[in-house]
Amino acid sequence: MDDDDIDDDESYGEGPLTGLLTEIPNILDPKQIEALHMIVKSCILDSAGTGLTHAGENLQKTRCRMFLALDCGKSLLREMLVFIAVWEKDEQSLIFQITSQLIEALHHSALVPYAWNSLRIPKDIISPAQTVLLRLVNHIFRSRISNPPQDKKDQDRDVKLVMFFFSFFRSRIVPECVALMHLQAQIREENVDPAEFPVDTWDMERAKDGLAQYLDFLTTASEIAESRKKLIEWEAVYDLITLLNGLEAGVPKKPLVDARRLHPDRRAPLRHKREPPPSPPPPSLSDPAHKYPWSGIKGQIFTILATLLQPPPGQSSPGNPEVQNQMVNHNGIVPLLNCCAYDDHNPFAKERVTICLKWLLDGCEAANNFFRELVNLAPAPSLRPPPGGTTTSTIRVDGIAGEVKVQVRSNSAPAAGDGGSEGGDGKKHVHDPYGLVDSAARLNLSNKRPETNEPFNDDDFM
Repeated sequence: MDDDDIDDDESYGEGPLTGLLTEIPNILDPKQIEALHMIVKSCILDSAGTGLTHAGENLQKTRCRMFLALDCGKSLLREMLVFIAVWEKDEQSLIFQITSQLIEALHHSALVPYAWNSLRIPKDIISPAQTVLLRLVNHIFRSRISNPPQDKKDQDRDVKLVMFFFSFFRSRIVPECVALMHLQAQIREENVDPAEFPVDTWDMERAKDGLAQYLDFLTTASEIAESRKKLIEWEAVYDLITLLNGLEAGVPKKPLVDARRLHPDRRAPLRHKREPPPSPPPPSLSDPAHKYPWSGIKGQIFTILATLLQPPPGQSSPGNPEVQNQMVNHNGIVPLLNCCAYDDHNPFAKERVTICLKWLLDGCEAANNFFRELVNLAPAPSLRPPPGGTTTSTIRVDGIAGEVKVQVRSNSAPAAGDGGSEGGDGKKHVHDPYGLVDSAARLNLSNKRPETNEPFNDDDFM
């Protein structure tokens, strides 16, 4: 065996993500490679409908087992999945449809968990091939919403697959993603050197893609009656709240407008205005990995929470009491309120939080009491100026970074320029008409325990 053959064999293992289908596109285009997917389909799927043999053996199940029992079969499956990711094939493409039928055949034989474990790469939280496999499974389950299986055996098989993926989500995906978010928070608080961040931006991108695909799958599962009951029973709310807390601590919100750039400090000496402005630093090719924003993840989490909080099927009100109690018991109200401010990393999260709060407060006395106590802790701050005078304060505007200076003048105060304006005390105020922010400041609502500075510990995942 020459060196080229050795390299080709290693490409199917734990080495680089290159192989048959990721190398051939250098010569052939995806349209010409469709024949290979069709051949694999014809060799495995029982398209003729022959059913059981005289000995009672299901040949399609046997072929699926042989396909995954051979190293070359597992390598070919990985290549077929990676090919979909590399060429960004959508759900309408022929290759995606053929591969989806193949994965459904594996599901009928209860072999998807085995295929999932065979596609794992130790250094990745979730490998690219696993991400595509989960996308295909999600596509299969999406069809179950409009056309649920009638056979009880098929329903049980679907629920067991949801249980497998959720157990992996709870035991591996959430802890490792939250660990990265926690380290981002430590770097953000300048408690850890950024050089100690263990992964690069490319690894963060792959972790985010895998997490997003997982949340997409859980969104689909939450819309199916049987799997939705199981997600509520397994308290999936806890894992989602844990992710929200990690994102809130590790990733600062991105404003729509930076007020500090629009309004430079007017108190700067005049000589600085006459000098030419300093040249901006050259833009970096990409932000460092420890500043990775995990864009869009919060919105997906809120979609799942809103679905779980909805009333049980056949009812329009109130919200699901079991999920409402889980939100209160796991302190899920605070991360919801923290996400009410605009965040350009999650532009539609605020609207989805509103839906979550609607169903959370609908019929849940504990959640309503929490808000009553929050509002009644302290009176709302007043920006009313003294009679005949003015006051200058700073307020926060949703979507604008920093604080905006405003001057409030009473009705009896003279107009600006008449010499009747009086300077304010410069005290900073928050635009908070109901006193929620000031009340929240008096509460110990953070996830950090009094005896430790760590927002997470090992018990959070036990």
